[in-house]
Amino acid sequence: MNAPNSSVDRKLTLAVVDDDPSVIHLVRKVLDTQFPGRMEIHSFTDPREAKDWLSVNCCDLLLLDIVMPHVDGLELLEHAKRRNAWTQAILITAYSTCDRLLKAVDLGAIDYLLKPIDHDLLTAVIEHEIARFGRWQTALYGTMEAVKS
Repeated sequence: MNAPNSSVDRKLTLAVVDDDPSVIHLVRKVLDTQFPGRMEIHSFTDPREAKDWLSVNCCDLLLLDIVMPHVDGLELLEHAKRRNAWTQAILITAYSTCDRLLKAVDLGAIDYLLKPIDHDLLTAVIEHEIARFGRWQTALYGTMEAVKS
């Protein structure tokens, strides 16, 4: 069996959570156009549904709004990281406070995007994550192969 050399060997599982359907539509459109067939995208406008989904599923990358009704984005981030520490999170926000951003970093967020979302910046951030995911995938595969030997 050959070692995987990129994240294309396994689709990146991505969850997008924002209470604004137009943000979900935009993110899906950009990602489907820029990364066709390279990721499995799950989208939620209700953070409670996202929390339920994350309770039984794992995702590689989580894009989520900070301010949402019923379940705050930071609460959802904390829930996702407890379920799967490998999940990487990128926040989407129209506005935030320093305290919220610092808490997001403490909870493991790796980046953030301001609304309105810049298509090129979204693409660049996702490209970076795909490359990082591929490096980890290759490293983990190599480690597992070394243990088998």
